[in-house]
Amino acid sequence: MHDCMIQSLDRLDMSFSLSQILTFDIAVPLTIGYTAVMYWQSVNEPVTLTRLLCTVDKNSGEIGKKKPRSIPAASTAIVQVTCNRPMCIERFVDYKQLGRFTLREGGSSIAAGTVMKLLP
Repeated sequence: MHDCMIQSLDRLDMSFSLSQILTFDIAVPLTIGYTAVMYWQSVNEPVTLTRLLCTVDKNSGEIGKKKPRSIPAASTAIVQVTCNRPMCIERFVDYKQLGRFTLREGGSSIAAGTVMKLLP
């Protein structure tokens, strides 16, 4: 069953939560309210980081610091991303190709991520 239903397209906002991102070599750490452009398939959409849930250890996969103030370079974290317009995106475990995205700002990639859970 697809998570993207016709009825859900009438919402003004669509958020997806529990997105795990890996930050690249960034000059400024990511914080709540950080805006970037999400590239997913052939779509590019402005997004905002609305919650920083926790950091994740890259080697063991264990949860690190909960509710971090920022996400520095070369870190893995679970965040909530809010889109300005509705998007039909899937969870990574359901459709690997449709569950990956890249965050870019100013012409360079700042993070890559996978969608872990969609919000209603």
